[in-house]
This record gives sequence, C-alpha cells and structure tokens, in this order.
Amino acid sequence: MILRILLLPFRLAIKKYNLYKKEQRAAEIQKKYGNLTKHSIDNPNITVGDFTYGIPIVTLYTGKPYHINIGNFCSISNNVEIIIGGQHRYENISSYSFIPQVESIFYPTKSCDKPVRNINIGNDVWIGKNVTILQGVNIGDGAVIGTNAVIAKDIPPYAIVIGNPARIIKYRFTKDQIESLLRIRWWNWSLDELKHRMNEIMSNDIDGFIKKYDSSRVVQTQDNKEFVN
Repeated sequence: MILRILLLPFRLAIKKYNLYKKEQRAAEIQKKYGNLTKHSIDNPNITVGDFTYGIPIVTLYTGKPYHINIGNFCSISNNVEIIIGGQHRYENISSYSFIPQVESIFYPTKSCDKPVRNINIGNDVWIGKNVTILQGVNIGDGAVIGTNAVIAKDIPPYAIVIGNPARIIKYRFTKDQIESLLRIRWWNWSLDELKHRMNEIMSNDIDGFIKKYDSSRVVQTQDNKEFVN
C-alpha cells in the first residue's frame, strides 16, 4: 500500500508525459497532413480509406472487439460521433446495465447489453456536423448525412438522409444511375486516373460520365436489340 502511494506521482508524471506526446504527435500530423483521417487516427480497430478527411469522435461503451471501416473520399464534418456498444436491452424487465462496478454484487449470468456490432461507412460519403452513428449500421457509397442526424439503421447508397431517427428524403441520382456508379467505383481508380479525370468527377454530367466509364452499360446492337457488355 505504501509502495503504491510512493509510486503514484511517477505514474501521474508518466501519464502526463504520454498525453503530451500524443498531443504533440497529433499536432505534427495536423501540420503535415491537415485533417486527413487516415493519418490522424491511431487505432488498430479503425480502418480509414485514402483522402477521407475529418476526425470523428469514437465513443466506446465496451471492452469487446469491434471494427469501424471508413471508405475513400469521405467528408466528415465537426463533432461527428461514432458509438460502439452501450445499447441496453430495453425489451428486458429492466433496461439497467449491470456495469463492472456492481457486477461483483449481483453476479449477472448473462450480458446486460446487446452484442457489439461493427460499423461500415462506404466511399464518397458526406457526413454533416453533429451526426451520431450507432453501432451495427452500414452507410452506403455516396450517401449524404444531414446535420444532427442520428443513424440507427442502414443507409442505402446515394441516399440523402436527415433527422432523428434519420429518414431518407431523396436519392442523389436515379436507380439506374446509382447502379452504374456503383459499378464504376471511381474512388478505387489509380492516382493517375483520378488526376486525369478530375474535371469529369466534379462535373454534374452524370449520364456522360456513366456512358464513358460504365463498361457494363447497355448498348445497341446492329439489329437494334439491347445487350450488356
């Protein structure tokens, strides 16, 4: 007990030093890379694609294994929170979570919380300010998440959602256009391809883009019948 008390100042000093080094590293990364997510998150449980920017807040209510996957070219605004764990079983008699501090008193024989589920955020996803993303959801490629939305269910590709709970208000493109864009997957192009095609990617000529780059697009045969390459 005495030894613990004597070592306490050293432990606090080490903790403070580690915090300082972490903050210093974050500042260096910010200076070198801006706020590119891939270089700003040091967590083996989180995979981030290329050119995604913004630093989400990851809140953990579990010590169990989990994984968060974020795709390429995502735009993450300020104060976006991703929550893993912490989902109480409200369908039980009590929704109370018997946290470790009281487990030794009651010794529950089963988990009081719902299982931990992974989160997958696709490519080219735009997430607005103050959005909350709950565990277990899949957000499709090209989706747009409006400010203050709470994502508790899967979001289809290229859907625009708002509100709490989030609801789809429209899709960015038609069903056929979305299917084509999901086949093209421009976010997986090489750096050289992206550089040469940047003006087209930033264009609103969706049909022209699809006609040029969707290798499975429907074309007309000589006898005027449609087929798929």
